[in-house]
Amino acid sequence: RPHRRGQQSEASKSKKSKKADFIPYRDSVLTWLLRENLGGNSKTAMIAAISPADINYDETLSTLRYADRAKQIVCKAVVNEDANAKLIRELKEEIQKLRELLKAEGIEVQEEDECVKAEKGDGVGGGGGGNGNAGTETVNGGGDATVNEDEPGE
Repeated sequence: RPHRRGQQSEASKSKKSKKADFIPYRDSVLTWLLRENLGGNSKTAMIAAISPADINYDETLSTLRYADRAKQIVCKAVVNEDANAKLIRELKEEIQKLRELLKAEGIEVQEEDECVKAEKGDGVGGGGGGNGNAGTETVNGGGDATVNEDEPGE
């Protein structure tokens, strides 16, 4: 029989853990109103205002019960990031890592600011005319890095 009790307690623990993951928003008007903050992507602080007066006993008890349930809610907020902004950030990080790898191999690469100017046509790279490769970096098999700037006479 002791073995059975152990099994029952394990089963009740798993039921409690599953139940703890669920937030009963409809159990309380306040919880229902705050459902976006409580279960959403934010950090929320709650303050329970109670009174020591006998006349407010029922309300204070209700508030304390609610606060006890609310403190069991655990939110894991993460930063909301636009998918495009995230992709741009990741690509910039990858470019930086690749630049460092090239530098470690002794290969000279163009600075990022010059690439941006070349893409925008600010005078570097001929303003986008010609074959459209202004400001692009090319690494040859021999280990030399060349910049195709599309300027006449080079």
